[in-house]
Amino acid sequence: MRVGTLDFQIAKISERPEARRGRPSKVKIDVPYPVWDLPRLAHLSQSTRVSPMNRQRYENQLNAFFKYYEELENGFVVFGENFVQGIVSNLSRPPTLRQFMSDVLKELSGAKSV
Repeated sequence: MRVGTLDFQIAKISERPEARRGRPSKVKIDVPYPVWDLPRLAHLSQSTRVSPMNRQRYENQLNAFFKYYEELENGFVVFGENFVQGIVSNLSRPPTLRQFMSDVLKELSGAKSV
């Protein structure tokens, strides 16, 4: 998708290691789109069989997901208001927009909120 001079590419976040490989593009802005089993993440975030550090990471991932995306009743996932606002408010500043996308990706990886 192109907005002005910026090219956007939806980049699926997968749990498969081989799907996470690749080099970042200097031309396009990758828009992270997680494809996760949300009930499984919720279970792992509460499971006593998971280390406390990993439980926290899973909880952070879930919090980031619901901060930036919305799951509709039919199971479809759409971009939420925080995500769209972050893009719209930075469209005229590509470096800041890239940083916003990087921050979203960090949060989705389980890092604490940026």
